[in-house]
Amino acid sequence: MTRIACVVFLGSVFLARAEMPAPATFEFAFDNSVPSGIRTVASGDTSAITGVQQAGGEVANGWWHVASIDSFGQGNLKFEIDRSKLAGDLALVLHADWQKDTDVAVQLYDAQGRAIALDLFGEMRRNAQSVGTDTFVIPLERYPEATVIMVRRLSGDLRIAGGVLFPVLSEVTSKAENEEELAAKLGVILSPHHAILSVGGKEFPSAPDNSVGQVHTVPSLEKTNALGAAILKQPNYPIYRPLTEGVLVPPKIAASNTTDFIIKNALRTIALRSDGKQTMPIMTSSDGVASALLEEQFDLGFMSIAMSSAEKEKFFRSHGHPMVEISFARDALVILVNVSNPVRSVTVPQLDAIYGTERRAGAPEEIRTWSQLGGEAGEITVVGGYPNWGTTRTFQQIVLKGGAFRADMQKEDVVYSEGVESAVAKDPAAIGFATLRPRVPAVRALGVSPNSGEPIAHPEADDIYSGRYPLQRMFYIYLAAPSLEESGAFQRELVNLLLSDVGQTLVARGGSLPLLASEVVAERNKLGLPK
Repeated sequence: MTRIACVVFLGSVFLARAEMPAPATFEFAFDNSVPSGIRTVASGDTSAITGVQQAGGEVANGWWHVASIDSFGQGNLKFEIDRSKLAGDLALVLHADWQKDTDVAVQLYDAQGRAIALDLFGEMRRNAQSVGTDTFVIPLERYPEATVIMVRRLSGDLRIAGGVLFPVLSEVTSKAENEEELAAKLGVILSPHHAILSVGGKEFPSAPDNSVGQVHTVPSLEKTNALGAAILKQPNYPIYRPLTEGVLVPPKIAASNTTDFIIKNALRTIALRSDGKQTMPIMTSSDGVASALLEEQFDLGFMSIAMSSAEKEKFFRSHGHPMVEISFARDALVILVNVSNPVRSVTVPQLDAIYGTERRAGAPEEIRTWSQLGGEAGEITVVGGYPNWGTTRTFQQIVLKGGAFRADMQKEDVVYSEGVESAVAKDPAAIGFATLRPRVPAVRALGVSPNSGEPIAHPEADDIYSGRYPLQRMFYIYLAAPSLEESGAFQRELVNLLLSDVGQTLVARGGSLPLLASEVVAERNKLGLPK
């Protein structure tokens, strides 16, 4: 039997332990001289902690580092726990160099890689600094199915030197009758704030803005992609259910820049099924993805434009079967002008006359000034994307009808704010095409009609999903296999995820538009996936 004796001497308290096991501590530090990048030191019985892995960051000079420029959600530390060997909770000490933009979440997952808790400590940096601690109690007793603790960087610059895990005993819930009996025996009066006497109180009261308990300032989907959020409210999206159990072996993957955020987060979602290895795709243009599939023996590709007939023919001749083509997201191209520009709409032939040299869409003359569009005098500054990007090729197909771009078109990034959006915001004479994203107030999207005299459509949900808005496209998955069934377990699981409620939410989180629920069901039926 374990006995604890309490000795009081000169105002100090000493605990003399008899037959007490050594406290268990599991220390970890980052060291690029070891294969995993993590050096561990254990004392006492730490058999409940079965492994620690890092992914998505770099180990150098004693630090694990994820840069602020990396994608949202990139970088995590994963601790695997054998719950049969753990009683109580675990305390996590993190030796981190917190920056002002650092945003981290501590998460719990079950044995199948499904999230149980996604944000245990809210704004971790701010709350830890408010309390003045680097120690966090992981409430595993509250989550008996949790077998993985994950420290996940959400955004900002994160540097961690190491830390410690050790078991702790947290509050044990007491029954009301036991509390009342103990109070009577001790002769104490219960406070009106005691749980037995409090009426209408909340278990977790709302904290003031400047107090501990702030949640992550991750903007809601309604704020970052209102169109996508509205579509996801439809009923009947297939619920994500893993197809298989066990470890998944990642294939060679290439993805276009426009699909980057979606695919990386989808891969992170199933990373726990990949023996903890977060496979990151080769990021390139849609042209580069096609080349990877055709020339470099890649297994899986994600493109923001459909493969051309010539590319599909080339693949068939070299493999003896066609690739599997799957639609998994929708996107619209927007025509941006400076907010000061009085022009409100444009036709496809007019865009062709602005951007192209051949006027294949039928415009009678080249358009080089704003006055030709009913605007003020002055030449138009033409801004677009890089020629080999899927967005630029889509614009070329829909608007220029395959014709050539003007040689003086200014080439910029078509997705993020530092590209086309920034160029148009700074130049009142500029026009630019870009992907559908929330944009700064300094720019405005034009309405577009297919031809003169036809109704003007806007890059809004009703016009896009009805097909009235002419500048839109699908995003595609390409499998270098005769069928989904023959493509491999990892590929099947990733497609199963993307064509589900969870996957379509990742699409919206990536700034693109989810498929309609009926379209997701149709794709699943075509592929033979469970309903």
